[in-house]
Amino acid sequence: MDTKIHIKKVIDLINKFKINKPVIYFGLVFIFVFSFLMISLYPMIETHSKINSYPAKREIENNVNNKFGSSKQSRFEFNEKTNELVLYTIYYDKTNPDGTLIQKAITINMFNESFAPIIFLISLFLSTPLPIKQKLYRLLIALFFLEIYIMFKIYAIYFDNYNFPEFELVHFEGIWSLIIYYYIKLLKTFGSGINYIIVSVIWLIFSGITNLLLEKNVFK
Repeated sequence: MDTKIHIKKVIDLINKFKINKPVIYFGLVFIFVFSFLMISLYPMIETHSKINSYPAKREIENNVNNKFGSSKQSRFEFNEKTNELVLYTIYYDKTNPDGTLIQKAITINMFNESFAPIIFLISLFLSTPLPIKQKLYRLLIALFFLEIYIMFKIYAIYFDNYNFPEFELVHFEGIWSLIIYYYIKLLKTFGSGINYIIVSVIWLIFSGITNLLLEKNVFK
């Protein structure tokens, strides 16, 4: 009986703290959830990387490796120690001054560009004070949009036509070429920090947290 009373007192204290200090409560829960997910889901980085890089790999196979008359060949390698997905390409129509074939490697740190943003978004939603069903429903929608964005980002980095246009793997025409060009230009300006801006925007849009904070007069 005493144990049940103590548990009830603890729960009551937590609920009071949650009501009186919602921002601090949110921050503490976020830190705990983020740390737990980061440790428990870390082994899934390679699997998640394969999912996010699938559109790029399909493009490579169709329009580089298996394209008739292709002057280049590419292959992917994932480094488990560094969590880097590397795309190696040999250009058979380009040579170095010593006559050797030019080879190029495009490296993406999948922890920074793929795994961490997903964990960040999940942690934000699980820390948001919403009914559990509504929270999970909103989280699934938000994850869908974030996964699409990450797939596009990885695709754009591998088919970069901004930094080294002479080494582009696939020549895109029209609007798609412009989208990749200006997106890579944006990444070059802001770096990986844009990942967390995108995550925060998605969270704000789909969680309804702004309205929730206004209702609780947190900003006053």
